[in-house]
Amino acid sequence: MKELVTIDGDALVARREHEDTHFVDCDFGTRDLSGMRFTDCIFERCNLTGATLADTGLNDVAFIGCKLVGVALRDVRTMLLSLRFEDCRLDYADLAGLALVKTHFVRCSLIEVSLVDTNLSGAVFVDCDVARATFRGTNMTNADLRGLHNLVLDPDQNKLQKARVALDALPGLLTKHKLRVD
Repeated sequence: MKELVTIDGDALVARREHEDTHFVDCDFGTRDLSGMRFTDCIFERCNLTGATLADTGLNDVAFIGCKLVGVALRDVRTMLLSLRFEDCRLDYADLAGLALVKTHFVRCSLIEVSLVDTNLSGAVFVDCDVARATFRGTNMTNADLRGLHNLVLDPDQNKLQKARVALDALPGLLTKHKLRVD
């Protein structure tokens, strides 16, 4: 059973390792969480906007109803990285270069997020807004993209083999050709 905690940023930073912990309604915005390790943790309704996560370990971590606006997730420790996002705001976040294989994004806002060189193979997106997101060198092999809204990307610059795409997303895949789909 996860330890249920509501703590402030100072108390969080005092402990460098957190395991099997459920953080609820915590404000870690603009905190420096560099070098910390979270294993089998849940962040629920937490604010991590602007938090620094350099070399932070996130192994089997779920974010539910959280704000991660502008967070540079690309800086986290990549070994054992395993994440899940549900009802989160990841607007302006940087996920470039991460291996987010089979990651689930459910009802998330990913506006202007950077997914450059990100491995999203097998990822699942359910009701997510990716308006103005940057996709370049992104691996979406076997990903379920049917739940993406405002998807615009160049299929020639990304791997989309066996990805599932909704019919209404096709115009966003044809943008570079300047076709009008009626």
